[in-house]
Amino acid sequence: MKNKLFSVLLGLTMLLVLLGSVAYVEAEADIPVAAKPLPAELADVAEPYVDPSHVDWKDVQILLSLPEIQINSADADAVNNEIAELEQWIVEDYQMTYATWEADRANFPEYDFYYNTIAYYTARVVQDILSVEIKFMGNLGQESEESLIYNFDLTSGSLLSDEALVNRLTGQNLNFDLLWEENVVREAKTMASIVEAWAQAYATQEDPYADTNQQKPIIGYADQLTAQSLAMSRAIRGKFSFNEEKELTSSVLSLASNGSLKMHYVQATPAGGGYYYTEAPFYPYAYPTERELNPIYAEIMEELGLDAKASPYNGLLAFVGADTGEAAALEPVLSRVSAFSARWNGYNSPSPVLSITIGEETNWQEVSTFSEFYLVVPKYQNDFIEMTEVELTDDGQLVAKNEGTIYETFIDFWSGQAMGVGLIGISTETMPTGVLHFSNIYERGEMWYPSFSGKDGSLILPEDILDITDLVENNFQSFDRESLYIDEDLATYISWNWPKG
Repeated sequence: MKNKLFSVLLGLTMLLVLLGSVAYVEAEADIPVAAKPLPAELADVAEPYVDPSHVDWKDVQILLSLPEIQINSADADAVNNEIAELEQWIVEDYQMTYATWEADRANFPEYDFYYNTIAYYTARVVQDILSVEIKFMGNLGQESEESLIYNFDLTSGSLLSDEALVNRLTGQNLNFDLLWEENVVREAKTMASIVEAWAQAYATQEDPYADTNQQKPIIGYADQLTAQSLAMSRAIRGKFSFNEEKELTSSVLSLASNGSLKMHYVQATPAGGGYYYTEAPFYPYAYPTERELNPIYAEIMEELGLDAKASPYNGLLAFVGADTGEAAALEPVLSRVSAFSARWNGYNSPSPVLSITIGEETNWQEVSTFSEFYLVVPKYQNDFIEMTEVELTDDGQLVAKNEGTIYETFIDFWSGQAMGVGLIGISTETMPTGVLHFSNIYERGEMWYPSFSGKDGSLILPEDILDITDLVENNFQSFDRESLYIDEDLATYISWNWPKG
């Protein structure tokens, strides 16, 4: 009976391991981590961490419980040094903030000193893996929240990379880059879709205080937020506010309380408000062994008799018409878009990515700067299309207008982004008002743009972009005109920023 029970328990244990779940969590006494004493410099203001909802709110509140890894290894020493750097940063940040307040005290006597910082850790052992997560929130509030994560192999004392952690728990040799991309895209899309649904519901409500209840339609919002989350994850991964110059050994995966894997990534916030760190389950199974093709791209390439996987083309493009600033000009454009959507995109309209300008010269109002429309399809499912405003340098080079700034580092929010397929609005009459990129969570793609030959109306494209204008036009011509649905919301969205008068 004992042998049978042991076999059952062993089987359940192996099943839990295969599912990425916890097989056991050792007693606290067996976890080689101890809380560091509070730093002497903060002795008068800091307290050991407790749930902030259980303490009296104070103008100065530092809740601090940082760990010391009690493992005899070079990796543990390095991690303890990083934790000491975080602790020292908190000390110096508090002292600097207080000194600044004290210096201005005579000028602003009505302002009391305020400082709030929280840092605490969790530690658990699963399958001889020690997973330590430090949550840190600086004086700026939730937007400064970060997580430092360290996973140790207790048999050797060495740090485990994220890839090694996944392979250790699954018993497989998996491609972590693919897993990371798929998991983040999945979660970012889910969260972005929720925000878009909320925004659409809010937009339909009448505002009794507004002069007019006309509002710009909510189109492509989920695509924009998803793309921004990927771009921000790429830009700030491995960077921490307390040590921006040093690449830390911190991971992006940790073990949850039930032993399953969870990931830590950044999610874009609505209306270009920035980002926040968040957590979500990390699933190591049922993903491809190579980057997944965009299904629209794959279907079109199949129709053209080309091998989608072996194809040298990073994207497809079709010219679908010009913009004259008149409503009548949009009908043939959107008719072609409708026929495309019916044939290849499940009757869903593409997300618009439109060239606009905004600044002092426009009184900070968005103004359209596009004159031509293109349908653009990236090769890979997890790539997104983004547009960058460009300008000419004195020596005639085309560069991003915000090159070298935070706006160029992330993405141009005003132009929009698209995943799957995008309806691009730009001008190529003299120089492009915007350039395009196929970007993803790992890299920002090279800039490119279509142009006309100026002689026979044919398109000039980079070698890795395939012109499918004829295919899209033939598809449009095959449709009964009365059966084509014109997306009026898309028409309103496009015309919203047309110059007035």
